[in-house]
Amino acid sequence: MKKVLGLFIKALRSIPDNTQPEFKDRFRLKVSEYITHAEKLKEKLKKESENGNYHEQIVIEEGATGYSYKKVFGRFLEDGTVSKVWVEDPYIRNSYQIENFSHFCEIIVQSVSKVKNIYLTTGEDAQHPDEQIEKFKMLKGDLEKHSVTFEWTFSDTLHDREIRFDSGWIVKIGRGLDYIRRPEHKFCGLGVHDYDFRTCSATTIDIFHSSILRQDT
Repeated sequence: MKKVLGLFIKALRSIPDNTQPEFKDRFRLKVSEYITHAEKLKEKLKKESENGNYHEQIVIEEGATGYSYKKVFGRFLEDGTVSKVWVEDPYIRNSYQIENFSHFCEIIVQSVSKVKNIYLTTGEDAQHPDEQIEKFKMLKGDLEKHSVTFEWTFSDTLHDREIRFDSGWIVKIGRGLDYIRRPEHKFCGLGVHDYDFRTCSATTIDIFHSSILRQDT
């Protein structure tokens, strides 16, 4: 909403001064209607989540693009209320998987939410356990510079892939964070830095609120 509203305002300011007042008034009316509609949707979503009625499913097809971590998870951080994030993913093991997880952490740190704790539960890399731990330590040190505490634990029985926010939102990903593939080129080309350009493996993302769990218990 904020990005779209910003584009509206930018467009309004770019209208030449000699433009007819009626045109500007119609444009302002459209902006006002958009804001009203967006606020109603936001309020509806809030009520549905509180009542345990909200469930959204995103189906990502093989080779699809446009599903970066920022696109998928950013909206759960933009209200500024999240302080803790839990990630359960058995495959944050090799260098590429840890690189993806590090990028996910970047999205968290860059958000308006003042996240203080990130908890990861994953599987241990049987072939290179020391390298895996060393990379986690490096990430921990970087996150501490931004006042974020990173803790990890290993589990050899973990199967589900789930990301939880202390605001109550729960995101289940069939393939975990590994749904985004490596870029085609390592150092240059689209997708090296912007994950929206990267292709994805087929998976399903289910989004719901913890209030659903409270209803089921």
